[in-house]
Amino acid sequence: GKWGSYRHLKLQEVSETKSRTGHYFANCVIKGDLSTLRWLYGPLNVGKLTREHVRIQYASLNFRDVMLATGKINSDDVLNRIQQQCIMGFEFSGVTDKGRKVMGLGPTGAMATHYDLSQTLLWDVPDNWTLEEAATVPLVYYTVYLAFFVESKIESGKSILIHAGTGGVGLAAIQVAFAYGLEVYTTCSTEEKKKFLLERFPQLNPKHIGNSRDTTFEKMIRVGTKGLGVDFVLNSLSEDKLQASIRCLAMNGTFLEIGKYDIMNKTKFDMGHFARRINFRAVFFDDLPIDADEIKV
Repeated sequence: GKWGSYRHLKLQEVSETKSRTGHYFANCVIKGDLSTLRWLYGPLNVGKLTREHVRIQYASLNFRDVMLATGKINSDDVLNRIQQQCIMGFEFSGVTDKGRKVMGLGPTGAMATHYDLSQTLLWDVPDNWTLEEAATVPLVYYTVYLAFFVESKIESGKSILIHAGTGGVGLAAIQVAFAYGLEVYTTCSTEEKKKFLLERFPQLNPKHIGNSRDTTFEKMIRVGTKGLGVDFVLNSLSEDKLQASIRCLAMNGTFLEIGKYDIMNKTKFDMGHFARRINFRAVFFDDLPIDADEIKV
């Protein structure tokens, strides 16, 4: 019964820059709300650490980080309660307290100022690499290593379908597949990306590049392999494209799943595929080995 008004008054923002020497990490205060991304005070007491640690210079933003931050996958499914405090980032480069330039992988919490090296895979950065470049290497090649040499055994003369060929894992997988003498099929989403692949890999057959946005790549495989299918599929596509990718497998073929979406959402597929004696392997890099020197490709 009374007249009123609705006013928007912009509050004055006060920001103050201060130097920080302790451990800080980035995280979303509210799951799924990227506007709440903040630097938070971390649990590491840097001044009293007796173990070797690294001062992080670069931390890569990977797809799992995006999926966790936006709430597309549940952190309860991939991280324990302690790890969920520092949820963002697991690939980094920097300088240790002993002066080594290193790059590495950890379970989580690498989007931070410091990192405890007690549970990491660590490599020295080559002299001709920058730390920025080095931060992009460990995860993609480690994923390919697990898929090609731990979960399966790739062999010269075999064929493989590598989805999302212009992505980080895709580029690393194509590089390794060609080095081991495999016949490579791949997918991408645009003509520009297709041109990029052909320039980067001159040995790649243009007829072996399909579309990652629909299931037409299934026909490409059927035509290219004369109906036999490929021996390996390195898959990161979901839903109907995952189903089509399974159908691309040859008898005794191996399906290597590196995506998390369908696993976390309990996607079902036709058990009849196993009549072709196919193998289905999920590639998880969460359980890191202790010694990076054990990894040899």
